[in-house]
Amino acid sequence: WARINQGVRALGHATAGNVEREAINGEGGCGCAYPDYVDAAFADAQGAVALDGYLVDAHVLLGDTFRRRAEPKKALQAYDKARSLDDESLAAILGYASVLRDMGLDDKRPRRSLRLAKAIPLYLAALQQAPNDPRIMFEYGRALEIHGDMTAALELYREAAMLDATDVRPHLRVVAAY
Repeated sequence: WARINQGVRALGHATAGNVEREAINGEGGCGCAYPDYVDAAFADAQGAVALDGYLVDAHVLLGDTFRRRAEPKKALQAYDKARSLDDESLAAILGYASVLRDMGLDDKRPRRSLRLAKAIPLYLAALQQAPNDPRIMFEYGRALEIHGDMTAALELYREAAMLDATDVRPHLRVVAAY
């Protein structure tokens, strides 16, 4: 667990300062201000998986680091492994759905992307498990925004902002919409 916690902290440092840029531009992937922290988190995730390949959180952390390293296929594999170990892991479901959604942006017509279509039911399932989780609301809102349902996306962003006033991303998405 120490390696996982250390990796989570490193990944948190890696993404510091990028929240606003990602929220405004709607970008996923890396572009991290501190790639050395991503490398440290990646090493910790690999170490945790090597120590115990059945730790769901280790696979989620590995997926998170692959996502930050802009390696979506490897991120999907890591999240999928976490989901196979615990099919109710919100972190694994949310990570998997978000990578699918972001990969859909690369399709010719993102609104009609098969990847986006696969992600939306995962967000709905996650919301059924945790209906007041602002992270799920925000990520699902991004999927709906890409899908073209801006009204529903804005409602989710507003609700996420009310539930977690410290997360600026929903606030910035609402502002960017106007």
